[in-house]
Amino acid sequence: MKRIIFSLTLLSVLFAVTIPALAKTPTGFESTVSTADLREAYTTASIGEKVHILVVPGHEPMYGGAVYQGIYERELTVEIADSLAKLLEQNPRYEVTVARTNDSWNGSLERYFDRNMKSIKKFVDTQKKLMKKLVRKGDVEQRGDEEQVDHAAAPTDVALRLYGINKWANENGVDLVLSLHINDAPDHGENTPSAYAGFAAYVPDPQYGNAAPSRALAESIAARLSTMNATSTLPGESVGVVEDQELIAIGAYGTLHVPSVLLEYGYITEPKFLHTEVRKTVTDDYAYQTYLGVQDFFKDPVTVKYSTRALPRYFTETPGVGSSSPAVYSLQAGLHTLGFYPAATSTFAIATHTPSLARCTISGLMDGCTIDAIKVFQKKHMLEQTGALGPKTRALLNSLIGI
Repeated sequence: MKRIIFSLTLLSVLFAVTIPALAKTPTGFESTVSTADLREAYTTASIGEKVHILVVPGHEPMYGGAVYQGIYERELTVEIADSLAKLLEQNPRYEVTVARTNDSWNGSLERYFDRNMKSIKKFVDTQKKLMKKLVRKGDVEQRGDEEQVDHAAAPTDVALRLYGINKWANENGVDLVLSLHINDAPDHGENTPSAYAGFAAYVPDPQYGNAAPSRALAESIAARLSTMNATSTLPGESVGVVEDQELIAIGAYGTLHVPSVLLEYGYITEPKFLHTEVRKTVTDDYAYQTYLGVQDFFKDPVTVKYSTRALPRYFTETPGVGSSSPAVYSLQAGLHTLGFYPAATSTFAIATHTPSLARCTISGLMDGCTIDAIKVFQKKHMLEQTGALGPKTRALLNSLIGI
């Protein structure tokens, strides 16, 4: 995609080169691309350059990220990234780069790290000095800790590679970046889940030049994710789309000049991530909803009846209580689509007067939330309220959401 051409004066402000500045923007960071620019690039991609999307699975090959009961965030994010890349690559308007696998970095990034670490360090130092200068002049407001969600600091070498990804994206025609993560919180024990659940989409602080299109993209993706998932219950994330000044992946210190969204798909202690029978269904669904959101952003929506790959489905069995399977995931998704899941009669809903997908997640686990929802469905349709997916209940459900 062709970039907007800026005056030498404006470039000197952004990159802190030695040419004296003759003008400045109110924030001190110059806009590099707009939502309209991206959408125009998408429209013309069939006859020109493709829209280049960089998908970054959170953390590093074989290192870092949340861990719970033997489940690794860094592996889950690769599953989502691979599934998302396959969906995006079906569109001839896209060029897709995935930053890493479970075992290694993308070859282009690996070579870039090996050959350019000194220039990456200099780039980061320059941007930090520029930020400090702009804050001192009053052109940029530095956010206090109380204004942002707390995040763990990356080790120095990891942080430099994250900044290196930003620099590589700036220099290699990347048009937008999607960083994929699974959330974590310090409140859980080794085998005790966190009190928090749900997704959040992080976007750059409004003072950064890539902020506006990043927010537009995040809002489109969040709208799709919210059809089957709760918004995060962590204070500060409950708005769904969260502005942040310090996350490297979305351009801390103005280091990323293209739109970027960091997606926290859910908390690693949520049941949906813990059962191997259903995990691939969950990660594929996150990828699918993200893909639909990207298409919505580009005003080229995919016409689908359901915002989940779990539907339609033809049910043939009665899942046992406590079992976990793709069929149960589809059952929960189907009942949610029909307005029965989570049930208003669930224990949490009665206590809070609000049915909550954060407490009754679409997880693939045949639990109390699912049984309560089946009972409400059965009551609505004058069937015996067993809470089990028996033959009559299956037949009715298949007529409504079956293949």
